[in-house]
Amino acid sequence: MSANAQGEGAIHQFSSTYANARWFLGAGVIALTILNYTTGSPPAYTWVLAAAGGVIIAHAFALRTWEIEDTVTALLVDVTATFIAAHVLTTSEDHSAAILTMVGASVLIALFTQGWARRLIQAYGATFGLMVLLLAEDWDWSRVLADYFSALFVAALIVGAISSTRSKLVEMEASRAQTIGVVSHELRITWPG
Repeated sequence: MSANAQGEGAIHQFSSTYANARWFLGAGVIALTILNYTTGSPPAYTWVLAAAGGVIIAHAFALRTWEIEDTVTALLVDVTATFIAAHVLTTSEDHSAAILTMVGASVLIALFTQGWARRLIQAYGATFGLMVLLLAEDWDWSRVLADYFSALFVAALIVGAISSTRSKLVEMEASRAQTIGVVSHELRITWPG
């Protein structure tokens, strides 16, 4: 089995974990909406947070109902919904919602995709994050670039660590499979039939 096939197997194995975690992501965004309304004066359009959480939950329910395991589509829906929610919470004084969404999306993308899908969704998330920051600052690039590149740097560090760990795990799995193959071959030679 090639290292790439083993990597895909590991990603597929963890995809069901992500599918289950999506329910919590959607519920968390809805809980954030409730928290915003109960703690005083919520930002304008706070209801969009609940709508984003509802979209994530509805999409997770649809995939579960039709027994579809499509992590790429799930990530696209989740990244889009959370960035729209982050847009509601991101203000010119506080960019933390957009920055945390960028870093969190990068981690999820690195964990559950690889190859062209990873690059495509990462570019989509990075572009969406930049747009959210620019909208919060009325398209003033000078007030956005430091936070944006800081978020990209942190995301790149985390993605690099995930990629390194994943490649080590694939190497360990290949080594384990080779060792088992050698041992079983030797046992067949030593104790035939």
